[in-house]
Amino acid sequence: LTELSLQKEQLQLKIIEIEDEVDKWQKERDRIKNFTTNEKATVDQHFKELVRDLEKQREEVKASLDQREQIAVENVKEIVEELEDRAKLLQEEKETREQIHQISDSVLFLQEFGAMMRSYTIPPSLPTYSVLLEGENMSPSMGVLRDDLLNVCMRHVEKICKGDLSRNFIERNHMENGRVQRGMLFTTKTTYPSIVRHQPAKVPPQTWKSSKQSMLSHYRPFYVNKGNGVTSNEAP
Repeated sequence: LTELSLQKEQLQLKIIEIEDEVDKWQKERDRIKNFTTNEKATVDQHFKELVRDLEKQREEVKASLDQREQIAVENVKEIVEELEDRAKLLQEEKETREQIHQISDSVLFLQEFGAMMRSYTIPPSLPTYSVLLEGENMSPSMGVLRDDLLNVCMRHVEKICKGDLSRNFIERNHMENGRVQRGMLFTTKTTYPSIVRHQPAKVPPQTWKSSKQSMLSHYRPFYVNKGNGVTSNEAP
C-alpha cells in the first residue's frame, strides 16, 4: 500500500508538472504571436519609409521634368518675341515702300527710291531650331530604375527570409557529456518559421503472447518479504 500511494503521488506530481508545462507553452505561444506582431509592425514601418523615400525621388525626377519644361517654354517665348520683332520691322519697311510707290512726282520718287535702295538689305533667313522631345527615352530609363530597385529589394528579402527568418523559434535542449546541447526540435518546409509536430514512431504489431509479456513486465505483482519486513516489487 505504501508503494502504491507513493506511485499515485508521483503520478499526481507528474500530472501537475505537465499541466504547468502546458500553461507555460500556452504563454510562450502568446509571446511568439506578440513578438511576430511587433516584427510585422517593424516591417510595415520600414516599408512605409522606403515608399516615402521612393516617392521623394519620384518627385525629384518630376521636378527636373518641370524645370526642363519651364526652360523650354522660356525659350519658345524668346523665339516668338524675336519673330514678332522681325515681323514688325518688315511691316514698317513694307509700309515705307507703299508710301514711295504712291509718289506721283518722278524726281521725288527717284530720290526716295534711291535713298531706300542704298540702305536696303535682304532680310536675313529665319533662325532654325530643333525641338528635341526625348519623352520616349524616359520609359526605358525608368524601366531600368524599376528593375534595379526591384532586384535589390528581392535579394535583400530573400536574404532575410532564408537567413534571418529560416531559424525556428523553438529548439530542444538535450544533455551531452554533462553539457546542454541545443538542436532543432521542429523543422520548417518554408522560409518562414512554423511549428511542425513530429509524427510518433510506428510501433510494430504485437502478438497476444508478446503483448502479455509486455504487460507483465510493466505490471509486476507486489511481493512482501515476511522474513525481514522489507517490501519489494521484485518476484522472489
